[in-house]
Amino acid sequence: MKYTFLTFLLMACCAQVFGSDETNPAGSGPNTLSQQYKGLKTDLEIINGYRMIKMFTMDRFWTVVEDSLAGQKAKIRESAAVIAQHKKEAEALQLSLNKIEKEKEGLQAGVDNIIVFGKPYSKAGFITLVSIVGAGLLVLCGVLFSIGRVSLYTTRELRKLNENMYQEFDTYKRNAVEKEIKLSRELQNHRNKLAELKLA
Repeated sequence: MKYTFLTFLLMACCAQVFGSDETNPAGSGPNTLSQQYKGLKTDLEIINGYRMIKMFTMDRFWTVVEDSLAGQKAKIRESAAVIAQHKKEAEALQLSLNKIEKEKEGLQAGVDNIIVFGKPYSKAGFITLVSIVGAGLLVLCGVLFSIGRVSLYTTRELRKLNENMYQEFDTYKRNAVEKEIKLSRELQNHRNKLAELKLA
């Protein structure tokens, strides 16, 4: 019985080896793992109630599984490399985006602010400050103009007063000189009279 079983198994293996090229018709393409697994299950031989799988078929299926796993692992490694590359590109893009955002904030600050002596001031605050300073300067100019007008009026009045004083002083001086001359004449007349009285 053993010999019959072995002979039968040997014939089945040979038939499988020689007929393996015929199982895959030309142009049908390679079978997927699930198709090969289903084919493996349908190719089973039942001997004494046990299902027997041919070792050659099992080895061939295992080789296909290992090749498929190796291909999947290679694809995973390639995908991991692509993902790492994309992460690096994403980080570079994020850095570039952050730099552009900072430049945009700087430009926005330049648009919203006025830089005076290296310090940024808001445009509204700067305009308010300039308006207040301008209004203050106008008020100061008005006050100075008023003071100038008052000073001019005072100067004119003082000049008139000074001219009047000089005129009065000239008049007084003239009157004093005339009185002095008159008094000198009278004194001379009195001296003359005294001298005449002494002589007489």
